[in-house]
Amino acid sequence: MKETGDNIPKELTKDWYDRTSGKKIKENMNIRGEMPGTKNNAEDINKQGGF
Repeated sequence: MKETGDNIPKELTKDWYDRTSGKKIKENMNIRGEMPGTKNNAEDINKQGGF
């Protein structure tokens, strides 16, 4: 994770739809959480990961 800048976000994007009924959860719509790697500027690191 250090080499590639990856991290585990604390605030993920919440579900936009109820997993059981499939109905929209209006208060969550279009609100995005932290993307993995954003905190450590992973997009600027050109290091290959383990895959």
